[in-house]
Amino acid sequence: MKKKLLPLNIIMILPVQLIMLFLIIIPTILVIWFSIINFQPTFGVSFWEAEFVGPHNYSIILADKDFVNAVARTIYVSLICLVVEFFIGLILASTLIKEIHGKKILFPILIIPLMIAPIVVGNNFWLLFSANGPINQMISLILNTDFRVSWFSHPTYALIPIIFAEIWHWYPLTFLVLFSGFASLPISEIRAAEILGASEWQIFWRIKFPKLKGVIAIALVIRTMEALKVFDTIYLLTQGGPGTLTESLSYYLFKHGFTYSRISYISAGAWIVLFVCIISFSLALRSVLIKKE
Repeated sequence: MKKKLLPLNIIMILPVQLIMLFLIIIPTILVIWFSIINFQPTFGVSFWEAEFVGPHNYSIILADKDFVNAVARTIYVSLICLVVEFFIGLILASTLIKEIHGKKILFPILIIPLMIAPIVVGNNFWLLFSANGPINQMISLILNTDFRVSWFSHPTYALIPIIFAEIWHWYPLTFLVLFSGFASLPISEIRAAEILGASEWQIFWRIKFPKLKGVIAIALVIRTMEALKVFDTIYLLTQGGPGTLTESLSYYLFKHGFTYSRISYISAGAWIVLFVCIISFSLALRSVLIKKE
């Protein structure tokens, strides 16, 4: 009797599945377990011997005003970045899809920010917004006065350098995704509309936009996921200060996890945020991709 062999397709994907098991599934199970026990490395108790507390960590973190403020602040910064980057990407993509002079030179220049390491971006914007930096000097020239604002320690303006840095660093991502969408549009329909006398706005709204809905949804979801994880820029520019006024969700969890060693606490917080994100993204994609006009 011949020995039954595994199908070739299973054999081919098995190594990847094993890697996924160790890199995703096992850590996910551990985070779930951490969120329902009372575990801190400083307690001197291993995580499999820690006290089971059930949903206690979830109730504590939901009652923490700093956590709620960090979530609200992250959403606020993400929305501003998302809207600005979307319109920048849309304008650039709709412009560069046409045959314009210098397109081959301009295209790679525009995507340079995406290729720069976050630590370099943070350092550059720290220099730009420092007390004696170019931003204060330019404002001084415009207002004809000695304008000196400590951007990173100002309770009102501290978020501005972070938002500018995030927009500059990530707008090429939205631009590239939207550009690929514009490149896939049917030229024949657009040419026919132009011959019939349709305006640029009518062509965009009635032909291009309906066909770009899926691409726009993908661009917004990808960028939103990145925006909600903002950490590097805040760590390099303000470290959450002044006080906790610029703490993002990622920075909040980092501080409580690695400074205060509250592993169970941040595990519960991470699961709450993940659940909210999954629901939000599912509803957003459903409304854009499935909704019929």
